[in-house]
Amino acid sequence: MAPSLTDLSPDLLTLICSHCSLGTSVNLARTCRTLSEHALKQVWHTLSSCSIIAYTLPRELWDLGDLADKIEEVGFVPGTLSFTRSLNCSDLARFRKYAPYVRAVSHRALQRAPFVLSAAAWHNLESILKLTSNCFPNLHTISKHDLAAPFVEPMYLFFSNSLRTFEYSYYFFHDWTGKNVSVPDPAARWTTALLATLPDYASNIRTFQTRLPRALSTRELLSNVVEAMSCLVSFNMPSNYCPPAALVHLSKVPTLHILNVFLRYDDYSDDAMPLHVQAFPSLQTVIIEADWTPTCVALLQQVRSPDMETLVLDVHAPMSVDDFHALATVLANCPSGRVLKCLTLRFGPRAIERVDPKPIPPDVFAILHGLHALREIRLERGCYAALDDDALVAALDAWPDIRVAELCSSATLSFGASDAPRVTLLGLAAITGRGLPIDAIQVPLVDINHSEVDELLTHRPPKLFEPVLDYVCEGLGLFRKSCSLKTLGVGSSSISEEDVAGVAAILSQWFPRLHRIQYLTHFSPWAWEDGLTSEGVPISPEVEEMYGRWNRVGQLVEAFALVREQEQMWPYVAGIDEALREWVIVEHSDALE
Repeated sequence: MAPSLTDLSPDLLTLICSHCSLGTSVNLARTCRTLSEHALKQVWHTLSSCSIIAYTLPRELWDLGDLADKIEEVGFVPGTLSFTRSLNCSDLARFRKYAPYVRAVSHRALQRAPFVLSAAAWHNLESILKLTSNCFPNLHTISKHDLAAPFVEPMYLFFSNSLRTFEYSYYFFHDWTGKNVSVPDPAARWTTALLATLPDYASNIRTFQTRLPRALSTRELLSNVVEAMSCLVSFNMPSNYCPPAALVHLSKVPTLHILNVFLRYDDYSDDAMPLHVQAFPSLQTVIIEADWTPTCVALLQQVRSPDMETLVLDVHAPMSVDDFHALATVLANCPSGRVLKCLTLRFGPRAIERVDPKPIPPDVFAILHGLHALREIRLERGCYAALDDDALVAALDAWPDIRVAELCSSATLSFGASDAPRVTLLGLAAITGRGLPIDAIQVPLVDINHSEVDELLTHRPPKLFEPVLDYVCEGLGLFRKSCSLKTLGVGSSSISEEDVAGVAAILSQWFPRLHRIQYLTHFSPWAWEDGLTSEGVPISPEVEEMYGRWNRVGQLVEAFALVREQEQMWPYVAGIDEALREWVIVEHSDALE
């Protein structure tokens, strides 16, 4: 006889309810006495906002009206809930029952309240909740991203000693003109109180992330919060300046794996960072935003972690060759130099479309060849690697596992008048013969020369397949030996209309899987309609013309590659009916196995 629900263990009943949808859990809580308690745990496990606790209050207290300030940015306009009278302790009876079930307050929750509590309602609630310590005693996650000021809540009322994850962000930094906006009360007051209260509950936090407007005076408060956390694993504070005292404390945390900070030159003007001798011993991912390159260099010099695999530097100041030389030297000699896999370097202001990127000489860029484990390297915004054919070959040989190599800026409209070296069309052929697993490469390509195109078209196309014995199928197979490149960036290279088909034919020989060619930067559809980039820079007719020609090259490459693949495969299979039943196309990855 099958067991009934009453015969199952409580853990199994909880597991059953955990696999139910929210609607099913609500129905079970209302109709099934055996599963009611377990279903309620799932219903109240994650809240989208603390305003939902209004559902636990007597309905006669509700006074639901329209939101006074219409919010166009969020896509919907919730109502505003007020209370008809002052609350008393007896009104919170249902709240106290359900509060222990709450484990997380997250913007990812499926169920959202159709209202926000008014400031007066929160003040009314606060006077009662202050009488209860640990309102949500089992709360371990706060992940709240407020879209506008009316959505801000006094989260400090619900902190718990079991808090493990704290993610709090504002999305209303700027108005539609890009100007910084001030944070009105009570949102500003509640945020200040949140940061002032958090240190008392921060000792067990593992993940910390904030994005707060700099208009709020939170510097000292954030420093106090950081110094109260001793077992951090991930720290992300990209929008607020990281105080020196906070950085010193973070350098001593042995469990810290992810660091994302904004360093201001005024705080570290003497280039001296009195960090711990074994600073940052366990870092794996580092993201630094700064307003001066030497500040980043000073920090990286003291990172002692041997396991750093990802590094992103975003420097708002223009790059100089000396700065890049110092940075590359530190990276090549750091303890993580042999394991660093992903490197992204951004220099210059964000509106880089108005500025020509600066070339990095081949001998300076060659310092990065010591990072032999690199799989992805990106030079963005204000700089590019001025490589010739030999320098490109040397870089590819130094990085045998490279998959993405964006060596020139993809956010500019011009490379300016420069005699810096560039890669020729023939130089791209060096990528094909090295068996690299590369998927995307972006290099400063020279202007296409018609005579070079005619010369390359006379060359015999390389083989796309190689006959091999396939031991799995006990027959003859074809080994696909062509390069896996899918995306090619050509910088500011110009091409004439008569060379479009010829260049496409050449590239289809070397890169039959190529499906995208990028000229300068990517333009959105509305940029073409307005004739302006996202930064308001006019798109010149010359740029528009070259952009269209390189797009046609990319479209033709796919067509030519398909024809070439079929014509090279045909001699192996044409007219041999018996072989057709035994041969198999073996992909490169399968052949290696």
